[in-house]
Amino acid sequence: MNTRIFSYSTCLLCLVFLFQACSIPLSNFSKEEEAHIYSDPVSSYLPAGEQAFQITESFTSDNLQIFLILGEEEGKLPEYLSLGEAMKNNQVEVKETGQVNELSITNKSDKHIFIHSGDIVKGGKQDRTLAYDLIVPPHVKDMPLASFCVEQGRWRKRGNESTDNFSENKRMLSSRELRLAAKYEKNQSSVWQSVAYQKEELSKKISEKKGEIVEVADGLSSSSLELALDNKELDSLRKEQKALYKDLLKKHPKALGYAYAINGEIYGIDIYNSHILFSQLWDKLLESVIVEAISKIDTSLAFTAIKKEEVDAFISATHTSELKTEKKQINPSTQFETTENEYRYILFSTEDKKQKNWVHRNYMRKAEAAPILPNQLRIQQATSMPPPEVLNRLRNRRIPIDTSLIDTTRQRP
Repeated sequence: MNTRIFSYSTCLLCLVFLFQACSIPLSNFSKEEEAHIYSDPVSSYLPAGEQAFQITESFTSDNLQIFLILGEEEGKLPEYLSLGEAMKNNQVEVKETGQVNELSITNKSDKHIFIHSGDIVKGGKQDRTLAYDLIVPPHVKDMPLASFCVEQGRWRKRGNESTDNFSENKRMLSSRELRLAAKYEKNQSSVWQSVAYQKEELSKKISEKKGEIVEVADGLSSSSLELALDNKELDSLRKEQKALYKDLLKKHPKALGYAYAINGEIYGIDIYNSHILFSQLWDKLLESVIVEAISKIDTSLAFTAIKKEEVDAFISATHTSELKTEKKQINPSTQFETTENEYRYILFSTEDKKQKNWVHRNYMRKAEAAPILPNQLRIQQATSMPPPEVLNRLRNRRIPIDTSLIDTTRQRP
């Protein structure tokens, strides 16, 4: 009898030990944060050495869900200044070069300026979006900026604006299609098509919501995305939603990024290696995803809300076999890397070359990519694992695995 009790006690102690060893310590987070945090690490399927993060529960309004991603900053980085802040304080000049797809920037400050891919600069001969993340060192003159036009048809003065310089940056690209057209496809025609499509969808959705015809296109320049995003009816809806989310970062000082889902589908994830930089960008980022959610309103659509485990899975899904990587050195300070796998999950990474440290990671999946289904996937018992979102759904929804699809020929290294 005593031997049996001893055996039970030993087993119980082992289970307690295993639980403690496998759980993620949350001692660095407040009790308020612990109550909202998914206790498993984000990117639990990542290669060894990759940083793990933690995810809050979703903050939801209408068809938009936002999850904050919490963690610790890695290494040291300069205290970047966002392009919007720098332009507002006249610390930089963004100028025309006479070419549609190239502008120039002069940094008049002692700060490193961080340009976010998708930033829109207003003015010049036509509004532009900047294609890549870019780090602009202090006191640099006339550094080239790769750009795309987001105002088809204009190549002249607009109102009282200068045709030589750009006046502000308070908006950024506001749809997944637009972001992919600029920094993945790198195609001006695709950018124009995506601009036209979003303006059309915004006009339609706002008209339905207001019960009257609303056109977001501005008579001063009907092709301008920037002016469309300034539409007063759109701004009214945007402000309603923004009030619900704008103070999130104040309540979560360890926030380094966010994920967002619309109509029950994850549209994108952005993680930054600096809470200060993320905080500077938050206003523009938040407005852009709210606008996208408005353009996707569909009251007839029934959808299941995304869970935080699926955000983890989305990040992990970029790290599977058949990776295709493209590296581009934008300038001596910035390297931009695009990684895509066979399931069309894409990771855009930005590195500060001078500091040898990452700054920004953006996770997306091409919209036309079909969801991965178990009967379409060959599950491999090797380093190439199926995307964790598949594994999670197999576990959680108890979908039977077709064992004929399992490849037992490959061995673990």
